[in-house]
Amino acid sequence: MAFFNTEITTEIILFSVDAIFSIILVKSYNKIGRYINCLQEVSSREDDNALDDVTTDKGRYAMVHGPVKALGNTIPSLHVPHTSGVVQKLTTSELVMTRNSSGFWWDESRPIHQSYNVVPFAIVLGKHVIEVQDVLEADELHLDTVYNKYDRTVHSLAGNLWSFFFGVRQYGMQTTEEMLKEGTVVTGIGDLMLSSDGTKLLVPPSDNRPYFITTQPLSSLLRDLRDKKSLFGWLLILTGGLTIMFGGLLARRLWANMKKRRDKQELQRRLDQDRRSRRQNVRDDELPETLRCVVCQENPKEVILLPCGHLCICEDCSEQINSSCPICRSHIATKAAAFLS
Repeated sequence: MAFFNTEITTEIILFSVDAIFSIILVKSYNKIGRYINCLQEVSSREDDNALDDVTTDKGRYAMVHGPVKALGNTIPSLHVPHTSGVVQKLTTSELVMTRNSSGFWWDESRPIHQSYNVVPFAIVLGKHVIEVQDVLEADELHLDTVYNKYDRTVHSLAGNLWSFFFGVRQYGMQTTEEMLKEGTVVTGIGDLMLSSDGTKLLVPPSDNRPYFITTQPLSSLLRDLRDKKSLFGWLLILTGGLTIMFGGLLARRLWANMKKRRDKQELQRRLDQDRRSRRQNVRDDELPETLRCVVCQENPKEVILLPCGHLCICEDCSEQINSSCPICRSHIATKAAAFLS
């Protein structure tokens, strides 16, 4: 489409990419702002009397802070002796170098395997034991890294040549084990409710509020979220300004292109009008057959064919004749207007 030339297409791409980033930042900014508002409403439930009025009817958004206690057997670590916990995360990643289209290489980690193991556990708050439900659904789940091993891959000459030509080179494997160990003091933020058998539960909120199981105290968690919100705010100002700039450039380019298109159409209309008038004058003067188009035998000869130089066709017929001259059959490289007077 002639309306969307290369310059406009480039500006559309820049505007679209920047607008997408701005939308992502707006969503992240609003999400963190919502988290901060929710956490600011949470009051401390660390004293025993604060948990006595929990009912089975409706969950109450609250915070509990205390050590983790397994409700049964713990999960033993696969790699560290005498270490166990209630949540275990095992990850195996392939560390590779990949070559992009510009020829540069960069490091990349590709997860090969990732699994979680969870056993029932609770947060102990004084005389209260609050059982934690659906821990893997938490928006923030902080685990301690108890094992991290890197195994370097040794390549042969053939392997080095293979990786060079195909642009992917593996240089190691990394195995990581993360755990939430029993006895770790955590902050749990979610809906606090009472089960039918009288057990106090901490469950994911049903009203889209955040669900946290973190080793950070509430003050540190709020500080980190405010720092993230500030960072996203500055990035949003930057991308928003770029979006406005790209949008203005795009609108200006579209307007200039539309004006150029209208001017071209107006020029073509005037040329067609002049051509019809000229042809009518030529017909009124009884145009000789030698000066008529060799194809339609009606309009005057108006187009010269190059490189052969034959002036033999009118402008209307030249739109269908593009390969060879109708006189000498030589190849047509270009055409030029040559109106008879």
